[in-house]
Amino acid sequence: MRTDSSGLRKTFALIDFSDIVAQLDVAQLRPSFMDPPDLSPLGLLVSGAARHLGRATPRPADKADIVDPFGQGNRAFKHMQQQIDAALPQVVDALTHVCSGPGLHRAS
Repeated sequence: MRTDSSGLRKTFALIDFSDIVAQLDVAQLRPSFMDPPDLSPLGLLVSGAARHLGRATPRPADKADIVDPFGQGNRAFKHMQQQIDAALPQVVDALTHVCSGPGLHRAS
């Protein structure tokens, strides 16, 4: 069995992606020379986030991951919910911007 690692630079943890897109000027994203010519707006966002990954300010270790509440009771589930609720607005804003722009219909 062979694994393909090409998707690794396009894979993000929710908190990381939220932090990155919060620092991006999504309206100014442009394809890089490494992007395919038929890149979708969503693909452009992911590619732009990947290019800016090293520029994001890292979180302290105790705030870098979403809590795994398995077997920990309601308090841990509530904490996880708060973490996700805090991360989603930046992601939703970025997705809304790229998916409502004029480039939405350019890729098939």
